[in-house]
Amino acid sequence: MLINNVQIGGDPELFLREKETGKIITAEGIVKGTKSKPFNFDPEDEFACTSLDCVLAEINLKPAKTKAEYYHAIEKALNYLRNTIPNNLEVVALPAARLEADQLVTSIANTFGCSTDKNVWTDSSNPRPRPMGNLRSAGCHITLGYDNPNKTVNSMWVKAMDLFLSVPSVIQEPMNERKALYGKAGAYRQQKWGAEYRSLSNYVLSTKELIEWTYDNTIAAIDFVNEGNSYMLNDEADIIIDAINNNNEEKALYLIDKFKIKLAA
Repeated sequence: MLINNVQIGGDPELFLREKETGKIITAEGIVKGTKSKPFNFDPEDEFACTSLDCVLAEINLKPAKTKAEYYHAIEKALNYLRNTIPNNLEVVALPAARLEADQLVTSIANTFGCSTDKNVWTDSSNPRPRPMGNLRSAGCHITLGYDNPNKTVNSMWVKAMDLFLSVPSVIQEPMNERKALYGKAGAYRQQKWGAEYRSLSNYVLSTKELIEWTYDNTIAAIDFVNEGNSYMLNDEADIIIDAINNNNEEKALYLIDKFKIKLAA
């Protein structure tokens, strides 16, 4: 097995919204923590943190060895946010939103905090997105830790994640503008403990079913690599990239059928 002793975590991002008006509100001044110094809201769990990322509330997840642990880590962080933000606000999993001008007046609201990531298909750095007017987007970065990680295996896993998560998301994800900023095929970062997959939006946090589907298909991507199937993706690279980057449903359905990819019910 190339990927053994698996731990799956992540750092999803979420919007805050006024319950009565539906207006998206910047998380600045509401959510504690920064990218460089996250706020640890549970002293007994070093991974349980929040931080501000542009206008978004970001949560950090304790790496999980089971689906139940993964779901619990997400709910734990979401419940903390729900219980600490003002009562007139709610936490929402929207892949993209356009904010009113009064929410974008600070430098933080106009700074995309993440450093550049890489494209696994080209092995080159992705350009760092710049704010496009009032458009902001939210991701669900998924992290993989495993024994003796290396770049080659990381790359196999990221390509498989494109197939098992971002391709079916072309069919499942609500229409949004996120891919004008983030979410193109093969976005990832190498890490000392494994890799971080960065293409997926936060729509997968919308329901328990989607959260569990995300975990299941992440495991399916790992199994795909461990079973020696990664070579199959080389011939399908152009189709995978086009399906994801251009929301090509016809090609996404072709890949879903060919590789028997599970969709959320």
